[in-house]
Amino acid sequence: MTTARRWRFQRNGTVFREGWLGTIGLGIGLFLLLADPGWVANRVAAQDLVATTEPLEPAAQRLKLRVPDGFEIQLVAAEPDIQKPLNLAFDARGRLWVTDTVEYPYPAEEGTVPRDTLKILEDFGPDGRARRITTFAAQLNIPIGVLPWGNGAIGHSIPQLWRFRDLDDDGRADLREALLGPFGYRDTHGMVSHLRRGFDGWIHCCHGFANDSEIRDRRGRVLRLNSGNTFRFRLRPEGVEAEHATLDLEVEPFTFGQVNPFGLAFDAWGDLYSCDCHSQPLYLLMREGCYPSFGKPDDGLGFTPEVTLDDHGSTGIAGVVVYEADHFPDLWRGTVFIGNPVTSRINHDRLEWNGSTPRVVRQPDFVVSDDPWFRPVDLRLGPDGALYVADFYNRIIGHYEVPLTHPGRDRHRGRIWRIVHQGQGGRPLAPIVDRRRADAERLIADLDDANLEVRLTATHELVDRFQRDPSNGLDRRLQEALETSGTGNHNGAPPKIAPLTPIGRTHALWALQRMGRLTDALTRTFACDPDPLVRTHLMRMLGDRAPETWTEAIRALAHAGLNDPHPRVRRAAAEALSRHPQAVSVAPLIAAIRAVDANDPLLRHGLRIALRNQLRDDSAAAWHRVEALGEADPSARAIAADVAVGVPSARAAAFLMACLEDQTNPVAPNRREASIRHIARHGDDPVVAALIGWIAGTEVGGAPLRGVAALSSYAEGARQRGRSLDPRALDQALTLCQRLLESSESTDETIRAATDLAKTLKLTAIHADLLAFAHQTTRPAHQRAWVLTAAAELDPPATVETLAAIVTDRSEFWGLRAHMGDVLAGLQPERSRPALLEALGDAPLHLQTPLAASLARDPAGAAALVEAIEAGRVSRLVLKDRTVEMRLLATRGSAAAEELERLRMGMPDADQALQELIERRRARYREIPVDVARGRAVFEQHCASCHMIGNQGGKVGPQLDGVAIRGPDRLHEDILDPSRNVDQAFRLTTLVLASGQVVSGLVVREEGQLIVLADADGRERAYDAHEIDERVVSNLSPMPANFGERLDETELAHLIQFLVAQPGMR
Repeated sequence: MTTARRWRFQRNGTVFREGWLGTIGLGIGLFLLLADPGWVANRVAAQDLVATTEPLEPAAQRLKLRVPDGFEIQLVAAEPDIQKPLNLAFDARGRLWVTDTVEYPYPAEEGTVPRDTLKILEDFGPDGRARRITTFAAQLNIPIGVLPWGNGAIGHSIPQLWRFRDLDDDGRADLREALLGPFGYRDTHGMVSHLRRGFDGWIHCCHGFANDSEIRDRRGRVLRLNSGNTFRFRLRPEGVEAEHATLDLEVEPFTFGQVNPFGLAFDAWGDLYSCDCHSQPLYLLMREGCYPSFGKPDDGLGFTPEVTLDDHGSTGIAGVVVYEADHFPDLWRGTVFIGNPVTSRINHDRLEWNGSTPRVVRQPDFVVSDDPWFRPVDLRLGPDGALYVADFYNRIIGHYEVPLTHPGRDRHRGRIWRIVHQGQGGRPLAPIVDRRRADAERLIADLDDANLEVRLTATHELVDRFQRDPSNGLDRRLQEALETSGTGNHNGAPPKIAPLTPIGRTHALWALQRMGRLTDALTRTFACDPDPLVRTHLMRMLGDRAPETWTEAIRALAHAGLNDPHPRVRRAAAEALSRHPQAVSVAPLIAAIRAVDANDPLLRHGLRIALRNQLRDDSAAAWHRVEALGEADPSARAIAADVAVGVPSARAAAFLMACLEDQTNPVAPNRREASIRHIARHGDDPVVAALIGWIAGTEVGGAPLRGVAALSSYAEGARQRGRSLDPRALDQALTLCQRLLESSESTDETIRAATDLAKTLKLTAIHADLLAFAHQTTRPAHQRAWVLTAAAELDPPATVETLAAIVTDRSEFWGLRAHMGDVLAGLQPERSRPALLEALGDAPLHLQTPLAASLARDPAGAAALVEAIEAGRVSRLVLKDRTVEMRLLATRGSAAAEELERLRMGMPDADQALQELIERRRARYREIPVDVARGRAVFEQHCASCHMIGNQGGKVGPQLDGVAIRGPDRLHEDILDPSRNVDQAFRLTTLVLASGQVVSGLVVREEGQLIVLADADGRERAYDAHEIDERVVSNLSPMPANFGERLDETELAHLIQFLVAQPGMR
């Protein structure tokens, strides 16, 4: 195996490794040369991601911000009083806290003093302006999330969540102590943000994009987070004052997945919403729900159902508010505001409910800016009822859309705005009240306030300041208020006259629950409250109870909640049961799933999570219940089988195997492959043996593609477990592959299936059959490429000769030669080099370029390429190609720069040549009559294997919904120069295998002992960790770099027009 020179570079404490292996990129895309072809609301015009206008002073900018009639936008603060604001939060005194930065996007270098701050804004004038601004904490490093807490705040600053304490009440932090961390900061535009304290006192947080974090609470629980996710933590006792030196901290995951959640908001019912960059602008978060992310699998139950198909014309979403107040007119209450920094707007959505599932109905945008520097990155509902906006005022908003080093990035301008209503229908702004000094009677009265933020603050203050002194009679006063409230039942019993409305009762109950003084008698009473809001929260309180308090009577209340007339009560009851599993809940949950309305997918999903959790601990009693129910009612067995795929245990695998073998009630077709994979991964040996026999008897003997799917699923599951493949499965796979290859009726689908199966099961015995197929020159070139690539992976030494012959055969299609050249170079460089040099000698430039890139993959090959260019055997024009250039620089070291300068003397450099190509194609785009339909065809042929638009296509690369916002000029750059700006999540990874083979692609996930790569065709390949000698990440994109050659100017113009024509609805 060739030894490669490798080097390291370090930036801000993070070490990256690079080398000649890390620059592989062009060749994996050449395969696509061989492939056969295969509603608009509030449309947002394309906008430059780098604003072409100059910055405006705040007064001038305000005139550029358009809001609906009756509303007014007011300036709260601007530079130099603040810099770039990131997150906002209000405290109990009505003060506004803001994290701001000048360091972003790079963390402060080690050994330097960070310059970022946490500030407090207060004393707001009638015009909204904060008349007092205090720097509470300085020397912070890209601080994002903040939550006022006790006599200070909890806030993020790389790499921790910190507790900042003001010991002398002068408005400045005297003490800073690490609370939770460290958190990853490889990527700095997400990290830990949007700290939101819920009804139950837990603090919910977003964990940002592309980072890995391993955090531990003070009970020793370890939480591992990767790119996305939300988590929550709780401090006990709540609201600790300065005299408390030690906190008991618990931390736990809340949801899994999402790409870069950046915004959290509660509604009055206790549901938590997030907005996520790159996937969906709005999610309703279900505890333990799994959400889509780049390439990551679901949890076995499938992804939590979506609530919107509208991406608001952008993948850059930041900050969300559910408007729960009465300052705005009725039309606006309960609606959703979302910050959209890419389009310089604040979007507005209305929620329509199907049972417990909301559906987003897009409304006209709430704020539209004629100044493209407006970048709303956070929104908060103020205690006065106004909407507050953090404006990251900047020429550039994207983190990766343009280089991080772009000189146009502004570091010092930032604004905070307040949006108020001055017209008919709303209420005046509420006065700012210092609730830190309010007595209990005032706080109890505030539990009925129309503003959710006021109600939550009052609840927190009651718990924080009054719970430690039982003599103050708070619990008695709360119980008295509740006992005189309307507490009939929801079947029509007349309520009493109540001093507290349903929302007041809800918060009073939560205060008692958090203080540990919600009695069973009160619980039973309010489980029958006439208002579903109260009943919903009561179910949530059941879930929040300690396990030892879950008596039979309490569980019976949760079971009754599953049959409540209101679907949101039922969903909350399911969540409560999910947190307190016991076998006796299995039958009520299965009955609830059977009865659920198909138009309420969130309720169904919540019930499935709850049933999964009853079975997850491998409780024998729970499985006995399932089996007994299944014998009496086959539909119960089918429901349990659907959920069992999400239970990672041998018991679940045995149950699924029994279900597969039950011909009278088989597993649903859409769950068959997942069930097979589950059994192979989690089943005991006898169960897996039964699976192999079942596959042979029912799958392989039937439709061939069904057999391929079954065997592939088996192999994937077995390898995730780290177990060897059963010889019987290998024999079945060999026979099936041979049948598919030899068939006279073979199609792309069957040949692809055969080669994928051969690679997945590592069927070395099929190698001769693959070569025989490849030598049939009448076969389509792309099919031969698939087969040869599989042969090279299965037996590299035995494939070199065949590959070399094809690469040097002038009668072969040049695209096949180019692709096979790259495959050849990744096998055994010393044996492949002569063939590549021979092929280079008389190849046309369009073939010389990819062959040169292949040759330059290792130092000796790079030296041979330079020698051939110097001797005139290879055109020096190949040096204009960026991939060739980057590989030479990576493998030749300092000498390469001098060589390139000498060899390219008089030639435009690669960047210049590429830019000239981009400019020529842009000009032709404006001249050519373009056709969206033809552009769709180009997309489906060349792009859809990796990219998704409108829920169609692959999920390997970034989703392209909303890509039209980039406009035609930027799209030309993205397609013709894909490595110009590469998101960290989409950089090329190269694996050097123990066999000497080199493979490249995008890491889409890691499962157990497997690393799964996707190639440029979007096909996934799994590699066992033990067979990988080295893993290197480059700065290149896995996207092919030769679209300038692959697409002529007409095809590219059609493709660009198709992308530009994409609406804001997916």
